[in-house]
Amino acid sequence: MNTKKNSVSVLQVNFDDKKLINKIFEIRNQVFVVEQNVDPSEEYEFEESSIHFLLFEDKTPCTTARYRKTEKGIKLERFAVLKQYRKKGYGNKILKRILEELNDSEDVIYLHAQVQVVDFYQKQGFVKKGDIFSEAGIKHYKMIYQDLLAKRAGNRFFQMVDKVPYNNTKKGQTFTRKSSRR
Repeated sequence: MNTKKNSVSVLQVNFDDKKLINKIFEIRNQVFVVEQNVDPSEEYEFEESSIHFLLFEDKTPCTTARYRKTEKGIKLERFAVLKQYRKKGYGNKILKRILEELNDSEDVIYLHAQVQVVDFYQKQGFVKKGDIFSEAGIKHYKMIYQDLLAKRAGNRFFQMVDKVPYNNTKKGQTFTRKSSRR
């Protein structure tokens, strides 16, 4: 029985690094064009304006994703894991790395999730918004990253609480709470 644990790393890839960008394109081509029959003309849009990520198992690139700024916020997209590397948590790892990168963003973070992976994204803090729709011939839901919205709301709440004086009484007065029990 082999108990060797694989080394996993996630790298942000500059679009000018053609060698790694080509690895990303190879993974996406295999997953989207070959496996899911997506038209290649729909697959390779917004490449230069996107921030790309590549996950390696040991030294083998096997998972990719990207994000880009849109009119609606920051869109996470093109999550692709090669078939033989699925069910190893790599989608989760690359998603967490991207969300760490966007932690201080004030923008809405959203994605279009294929129906079969909606549960995965819900477990990561995303919520469905709106009705099912077709994109590249595949059924999707728009999903918003709710955990970040909750964190922001919590931060605003604590900022407001910090502005409220703790001792609301005049000097010399004491505050006594009336019991609601009789």
